Amino acid sequence: MAKRLVSLALASAVCCGSAFAQAAYDPAKCAEVAGTLNINWVRLQPSTCSGIEYTNGTQSMAQSGHVQMTGTDGSSLICTSLGAYDLMLSADKLSLVGNDTRYDVPLTFTRTPGQACFTGHWIKNGSDYVGYISAAFFPPPAIAPTSVPTLAEYSLIGLASLMAMMGFVATRRRKA
Repeated sequence: MAKRLVSLALASAVCCGSAFAQAAYDPAKCAEVAGTLNINWVRLQPSTCSGIEYTNGTQSMAQSGHVQMTGTDGSSLICTSLGAYDLMLSADKLSLVGNDTRYDVPLTFTRTPGQACFTGHWIKNGSDYVGYISAAFFPPPAIAPTSVPTLAEYSLIGLASLMAMMGFVATRRRKA
């Protein structure tokens, strides 16, 4: 775990924003806050630790795409503190963008289709955290429709005729 956190910390110096968050995506961390609007924080700097920030976020907030919530308690307040969040769901439903209004920190949490949570990065005054918020209550991203080629009515008749002829030819060859 510590090795992975050090690798993530090094990656944060090279990449930022959603690219870093996607590199930090951890299904196990997502599972710890599944079905809630609590935030699972992993501190990378100045020392590693983790904790869950329990919030007053609601399912109806998430479904509306605008979450205004505050931290009400934590599993490890030595590691994390309680923030206040104002987050908006992006049009493609793959990002939560906003701020920790208590600490004046801009936040972006992202996910890819199929991921169970949004993953984000919080950095201020030498503190560096990766956070995980369940995507369970947010509207799912739209699935791009796939186009299935269709044949016009006359093309279907032609195809059926061709298949019938091929079957007839194959039957005649077997008899000969």
